[in-house]
Amino acid sequence: GVRAGHDVGAEVDVFVRESQTRALHDEISDLKSSLIIYTHGAVTRDALEAFSAGFNQLSNAQINPAQWQNIVDYYNNSYIKETEQYSGTNLDAAALLPTSNAQRYLQANYTALRKDDDNAITITDARDGSQWSAANAKYQDFFRQIVTRFEFEDALLIDAGGNVVFSAYKDVDLG
Repeated sequence: GVRAGHDVGAEVDVFVRESQTRALHDEISDLKSSLIIYTHGAVTRDALEAFSAGFNQLSNAQINPAQWQNIVDYYNNSYIKETEQYSGTNLDAAALLPTSNAQRYLQANYTALRKDDDNAITITDARDGSQWSAANAKYQDFFRQIVTRFEFEDALLIDAGGNVVFSAYKDVDLG
């Protein structure tokens, strides 16, 4: 029988919590190991170099007024609405819009044209002939597989200047 004052349910709860904690710790450890391998791999280094060069090449790139309007519309109608809905915070589009030529160019050719994450993760080439798009055509599938297999929020490459020179999902953090 059960001893008086002995709560078997509490022991089971503690065991389940400890088991879940161990499982979560193991998953985080595996995730860290995977990230270390991917970020130190030759493919990632080569990709960062290619995207950085492509991003720098776009420093004087211009977009037309229609492309700029597409960016503004994307921010107002998609990004800001969605963010405000989930966060309850009011956002100012003017403070968020891309400012550099490279940011604007990439967001005009990728971000403003994305329909949703499922569509965006498959876009490999804007067919604009840029060095950046050539890098994206070469490396997008590699990062798409990492993001989808591990169910990551995104994969970003950041250059030495702090610019997000690549985003697997091509959302507003691109550039």
